[in-house]
Amino acid sequence: MIKLDVPRLQITWTKEEAAGPRDRYKALYEMVLYENAIGDIRANNEEGEPTNGEVRIKMGETIITGGSGPINQNGLDTPFRDGVHMSRDATLLNLPSYVVYGSVVEQIRTLATGKDNNNG
Repeated sequence: MIKLDVPRLQITWTKEEAAGPRDRYKALYEMVLYENAIGDIRANNEEGEPTNGEVRIKMGETIITGGSGPINQNGLDTPFRDGVHMSRDATLLNLPSYVVYGSVVEQIRTLATGKDNNNG
């Protein structure tokens, strides 16, 4: 996996278990910080997995049922609401923002500038 900037904003897509014949995807919008930045010294998350020195703060979540999933002709997609929030938050906080699905990672353009936000 590619090492991403910390701190950052991130939407992570996962394919969920579907109750019916249609695919179901979850998009989790998070702020990712260093553990020591918030005084947290835990080495594992709630599931007992190593945190790799990162703390993830949930900012939003979207469930999508049906459709073609998070990958389209132009690359990775974002849920509309969380995608707009992340772009705006990245601009206001001057943080890089990414969308992730499995091993595919893309940096998101900011809402205000239309340019990749790379801390500068």
